[in-house]
Amino acid sequence: VVADRIAADYGDLQRQAGTLSVTLQNYCASPAPEPLAAARDQWRQTMDAWQRVQWVRFGPITENNDDWKIQFWPDQKNIVSRKAQRLLNTEGPIDAARVADASVVLQGLSALELLLFDPDYMANYGLESGEQTPQGRRQCELITAIGKHFAGTTTRVHQAWVDSGIRQQWQETSAAPDHSGKGPMAEVVGAMLSQLEIIKTDKLGAPLGYKSRSHTPNGYFSESWRSQSSLRNIWVSLQTLYSLAKHPEHYDLEQLLQQTGHGELAADLDMAFAVALQTLADIQQPLVTAVADSTGRQQVVVLHQAIAQLNSRFKQQLAPALGISLGFNANDGD
Repeated sequence: VVADRIAADYGDLQRQAGTLSVTLQNYCASPAPEPLAAARDQWRQTMDAWQRVQWVRFGPITENNDDWKIQFWPDQKNIVSRKAQRLLNTEGPIDAARVADASVVLQGLSALELLLFDPDYMANYGLESGEQTPQGRRQCELITAIGKHFAGTTTRVHQAWVDSGIRQQWQETSAAPDHSGKGPMAEVVGAMLSQLEIIKTDKLGAPLGYKSRSHTPNGYFSESWRSQSSLRNIWVSLQTLYSLAKHPEHYDLEQLLQQTGHGELAADLDMAFAVALQTLADIQQPLVTAVADSTGRQQVVVLHQAIAQLNSRFKQQLAPALGISLGFNANDGD
C-alpha cells in the first residue's frame, strides 16, 4: 500500500514539474508581473509536491543523486548562487543538455527559487522598465533549461516507482538479512524518523543557530528562505508524515499499533502531531525573520521542542512497539 502512495505522490511531483516548466517558458517569453506571479505560484506548488515525497529515502530516488538534483539543500555557503553566476558568466547557449552536464546544484528547485525570487536576479528581468537586460535574457535561458531538465528528472523517478520490478526489488532488499532494518516497514518508519530529524536539526535547528558554534540565529539557513516558504515546507512535510501514521488508505501506523496492543502510544502520537501542527500554525511571520525577532524566535523554539518530542516518540517508543530495528540514522542530531 505504501508503495502505491509513494508512486502516486511522485506522479503528482512529475505533473507539477511539467506545469512548472511550461510556466517558466511562458514567463520568459513575455517577462511581466502576471507571468512571474504564475511561475512563482507554480514553483510553490511543485515544492509542496516535493515535500510530500522528501521523506522517501529509499528506492529509485537514492540513485544518480536524484534527491540532490531535485533540491540542493542545505546550502549554508550560498553555493547555488555562486554556481549560477559562474554558469551565467560563461559563453555559449544554455540549454537542458548543458544543465544536465552541470553540477546537481543547478538542476532543481533551489536554483529555480534563486532565479525567481532573489532581488539581485529579479532586477535583470526588466519588469519595471519593460526592457530585459542581457543578463536577464541569460537568466531566462538558464531558468527554462533547468525547468525542462527538472521535469525530465521527476519523470524518470516516477516511472521507476511505477515499475513493479523495481518495487519488488526494494521490498526484497529491505527484507534481506544484511539490511539494517527488518523489511519494508522498518525502512518506512526509519525514513519517517529521518525526516523528523531533518525538520528538527536542519529546517529549524540551523536557522535557530543550534548547529553553529556561536549559536547565533541565522534565517538565511532556512529551507526556501528566498520564497519565504520555509514554514510552509515544514507544514506540508508534517502533514504528510501525519497522514502516513494515521490514514487508513495509506499506511496507518495508528491502526497497527492498536492491533498490537499499543493503543495508548497511538493516541500519544496523534496528540504529538496535533501539538506540532498547531504550534507551527501559531507562527505568523516567515521563518527567515522570525528567528531574528525575540517573540518569533521563542515560537520557533517551542516548535523545535514539539518536533523533538515527536521525534523521541518515534525513536524510543514506536520502533520497539512494532518490534523493528531502525539501525544507524545519519540524520540523528542527538
